[in-house]
Amino acid sequence: MQVMQPEDNSASVAAILGKNKAHREDMLQLIGSREAIAFAGAGLSAPLYPTWLALLRKMAAQAEIVTGKAFTAPQGISEFDALDYAEALQEHFRQHDASLSQYYSVIGREFCGIAERCTDRQRNLVRLPFKGFVTTNYDEALEEALLDRGIKRANCGIVVKRDEDHHTISEFLLSLDDGKQPPRIAHLHGSWKETRHMILSRSDYERAYGGIRRGDTANSDPKPDHWPLHRRLVWALLATRRLIFVGTSLDDPYLKAALNAVADDLWNWGQSIHYAIVPLDANSIRRQQNDESEFIRQGVRTVYYDNLNGSYQALDQLINEALERCGEQNVSTWLESVNLEAERTLRHED
Repeated sequence: MQVMQPEDNSASVAAILGKNKAHREDMLQLIGSREAIAFAGAGLSAPLYPTWLALLRKMAAQAEIVTGKAFTAPQGISEFDALDYAEALQEHFRQHDASLSQYYSVIGREFCGIAERCTDRQRNLVRLPFKGFVTTNYDEALEEALLDRGIKRANCGIVVKRDEDHHTISEFLLSLDDGKQPPRIAHLHGSWKETRHMILSRSDYERAYGGIRRGDTANSDPKPDHWPLHRRLVWALLATRRLIFVGTSLDDPYLKAALNAVADDLWNWGQSIHYAIVPLDANSIRRQQNDESEFIRQGVRTVYYDNLNGSYQALDQLINEALERCGEQNVSTWLESVNLEAERTLRHED
């Protein structure tokens, strides 16, 4: 396989971004309309909190310490087969402790003792006029970012649970159209503070979403009237709201299944219902045309940014542009203005 040279990648990025300008503009207008919901993934919490892959690696490393037996993935399964790898890890801990107490304890400890509460990128994101936030993250960085924004509501985040506390989901959904309330955050896959509600392994996903089709073979894909709560909630959000995916991969098979189901039921081909903000690097450039074709069949339009250097600086620039369009300030600029005002006040008092 021929490897593209850096200058070729730069030319490819420039060409893709040039063609992508109209979609970028449409997304910025959607954000400015105050009608969008942000769907935030683990990419926004890095490097403070582990990504899914990093979490699996840390759990595999802890397995021998906790259980006294080294973890070995089943043949044919690697850490990149995330759901099945997580399933094998869970089973490894279960053989040592049927209650899985130590398994959940290992997960929870990975999110404890973080010095920084959230990133500037998250602080800037929550200043955008989204109706609300949906996240698959286990951390509470978005809640912390809202607190830094000045929103004092203590219960701005809710955890979507399979079997209890469904009134909190109702409250979240109602808040999406209540302009008097601050935005709320729905954790689809649990919180590190409530580890037994965390969704990580394949069996966790199947309990939460039901079976899905794998290739041409139907697994245990239930009919819509038997869909579990998570699947119904995600379908409702995708069908009745407009989402902007940021810091998240659309490779999750269960999210893909939901997108496909809604598209089959409702969308005409080529409609830009949702937007996915996607970094352009050496790998994604090669997949770009295939990814775009798949996403648009699902009603998702891609908005690219240059990430050849791996810094994600262009994502910050995109968020800053959205902030300017909406009449908001970059958080660092806002903090500078607050500090200057405080200094003026102190001088005046002196």
